[in-house]
Amino acid sequence: MEFTALRRSETTAMKTPLGELVLHRSPEKIEISFRTQGRRDWRLELDGRPLGGLLQFVPGRHAVRAARRGGLAADFEGAEARVTARTRHLLRSRRYVQFEVGGRTLRFVRRGLVRTELLEDGRSVGRGRSGVWELSEPDRLRVFATAVFAWGGLEDAVENPLLPDLLSELLLAPLS
Repeated sequence: MEFTALRRSETTAMKTPLGELVLHRSPEKIEISFRTQGRRDWRLELDGRPLGGLLQFVPGRHAVRAARRGGLAADFEGAEARVTARTRHLLRSRRYVQFEVGGRTLRFVRRGLVRTELLEDGRSVGRGRSGVWELSEPDRLRVFATAVFAWGGLEDAVENPLLPDLLSELLLAPLS
């Protein structure tokens, strides 16, 4: 499955092993507050059947911050889902984004510099690199979690917290 960057359109679709996944986004809610600018309701469908969604979701660093501070509330096939994150640990295995729903826990962790792994109950069930994901045993929850993780910009949560500072130091230091 390849998750390409989201366009400004309100609908995005892609093929998965379980059928066509479609993301519907509501029109942007324009507000005065900078923190909530760009909020949209997300609804995902798999082969025309509702899969889940997020209300008033802002992708990228806003989503990472919300997941880190107490979690994002999501809905998966009518059940309440929770998305949490741990972002500020030096060991990459201790940084994660976690989806919890109906007694199941899926966790995205960084392996190496660019590879991310999807774990369920401590065992690997998928891996991704640069927006391209392979799920060993795809099911509806794994496809939903992977879509929200990739399209929602949650991969920023598992990146090395020191790497951006180090790169800017290495690249900008010779210029000064």
